[in-house]
Amino acid sequence: WVRPITLIGTCCPFGSKAQIEYQACGLLESSSNRPFAQPLRDHLVEPKTNGEMNYIGIDVSKAKLDMALLDGKGRLLEHVVVRNTAQAITGRLRRWEREQGLLPYECLACLEPTGSYSDTALRTFVGVDIPTWRAHPLEIKRRMGMVRGKSDKVDALRIADYAMRYQDRKRLVTADTLAVMELKQLLAFRWRVVVDQGRHKGYRTEIYP
Repeated sequence: WVRPITLIGTCCPFGSKAQIEYQACGLLESSSNRPFAQPLRDHLVEPKTNGEMNYIGIDVSKAKLDMALLDGKGRLLEHVVVRNTAQAITGRLRRWEREQGLLPYECLACLEPTGSYSDTALRTFVGVDIPTWRAHPLEIKRRMGMVRGKSDKVDALRIADYAMRYQDRKRLVTADTLAVMELKQLLAFRWRVVVDQGRHKGYRTEIYP
């Protein structure tokens, strides 16, 4: 029997405290007792918007992220390289909010799943209420075709362009998705521990019959 997953989340504008905490089967405990703010959408009765979407393509690696920002017409507004940390990502989004007028409800972020390397980016974007799409690399390649001059910058641009062209196919990451991912990682870790424990028991039996 598994206790149901408890999810508590908040989504705040850039620069505010943005947290997502979840307890999976009682294994993860909250690190803060402060009350959560209300979700951003609850405070936006009539948001000021120019009606134009922005698209963020993210190429993920272990130490850094290449991020390409496109406007609603597919024009590149800026390409940046940031460290793969929540602080660096939030700082860049805050700067785009000031300089480019980026708003959470007017953009779509897209990235390819790269195992644990993409976890920080997913949690950060979902935490600030930016719709985030985890697109399959083979699907992007099939839809966009081969690209010359492959590089991290080109990949980020290609992912952003894919998000703009095929946004009707998007499957957004939510707090529930993150909780399931956490559970899968914990179960995989448990399985590795059980396998290693069995191996060590076999070694002890051979040495000390």
